Amino acid sequence: MIVKTALETKDYLTYQLFIASRSKQVQNSRIKTRIVVPIVWIILGCILSYHDGNFMMLIAFSFASMLWYIMIPRYETKRYEKHYAKFIEEHYTNRIGQENIIDFQDDIIKANSPMGESKVHYDALLALQELKEYLFLALSKSTAFIIPKKDIDDIEKLKYDLARKTGLSWEDYRDWKWR
Repeated sequence: MIVKTALETKDYLTYQLFIASRSKQVQNSRIKTRIVVPIVWIILGCILSYHDGNFMMLIAFSFASMLWYIMIPRYETKRYEKHYAKFIEEHYTNRIGQENIIDFQDDIIKANSPMGESKVHYDALLALQELKEYLFLALSKSTAFIIPKKDIDDIEKLKYDLARKTGLSWEDYRDWKWR
């Protein structure tokens, strides 16, 4: 089966955000940012209130902590999107919109693009991941074939063939959404 794709910024961005959402380091950083800052503010409010004998400081810092806890996920979501969009703009500009041809042969995957040609044995794939609009064929934690489903004629056949040739099961992330 041959699949022709021309990946756009949105496609690369979805992949980068998906990888970030699964990264333990990113998950821990987001949790720390959301929880540690409000705790520090509440402790600071307690110290200042105790020192001044004015509980308005504690109330003000507690209110600010609640706002932070509620608002930081939205801010971080946009910050990560902006960061990865800039990364893609800097590092993938020459790939955006370029036609890629992925040929799923009997024993290898042969990929051709204006950047060059690569051949990958099926046993080199680490994971088969399905999102609502994409199939990712992971070669490492940060490298994968990105295949938009709209570019595949027979998705079920491709999924079946890849699972059979790799011995891997498809990881279902069709409900995944960047948050």
